[in-house]
Amino acid sequence: MLGANWLESSFAEKDLEVLVDTKLNMSRKRALAAEKATGILGCTRKSVVSRLRSCVQEQLSGQKYCPSSRSAISDPYLISEDSHSQKAQEVP
Repeated sequence: MLGANWLESSFAEKDLEVLVDTKLNMSRKRALAAEKATGILGCTRKSVVSRLRSCVQEQLSGQKYCPSSRSAISDPYLISEDSHSQKAQEVP
């Protein structure tokens, strides 16, 4: 392993024969962690934007958006306020 040294500062680590890559110092580890976090946040943001867009489309078009098939399907349970109030009055 290139850049690897036996870590002799700790007896426990020496007993476990832990190898330390000197190229991956703490600042590099922090940079890698920040890169990973940025990627995760980017994916989360894209997902939220996509779901929000589908909800807005649903509200504006009166249709339910189906993200798995990438198509819109009519929602048979959408009832206008007028027809809903009339049906509620008809029920005994």
